[in-house]
Amino acid sequence: TLHPSIHKITLIPNIDFSNPNYIQIIQNASGENKKKIDAIIHLAALSSPGYCEQNSSIAWKVNCPTDLLTFHAPIIYMSTDQVYEGTKQFYQEDADETVPVNVYGRTKLAFERVLLRTDTTA
Repeated sequence: TLHPSIHKITLIPNIDFSNPNYIQIIQNASGENKKKIDAIIHLAALSSPGYCEQNSSIAWKVNCPTDLLTFHAPIIYMSTDQVYEGTKQFYQEDADETVPVNVYGRTKLAFERVLLRTDTTA
């Protein structure tokens, strides 16, 4: 049962962020005008550091999909410990500096920073 404030949840699996038409695919799958999407939960990632190193352009498209901002909806995004340099066992977000040492970490950190700078309510 959905919360009374939630009218509809549309799951859109297997979006290929390397496809230049992925925004249109999301719009078509949601059946809504892009202004009607209330929130995006972005869980996709190319998470193999080795693959990202060898395929950096695809890694940037998937892990830093800035076109999602065109929906003007809040985005829930999963990051990674790869945004840190890897010299400690545990990191604290508010105390430790981000120093990604690979493409995977750089792409994830880049989208984090984009989201922190973006007002999705505009």
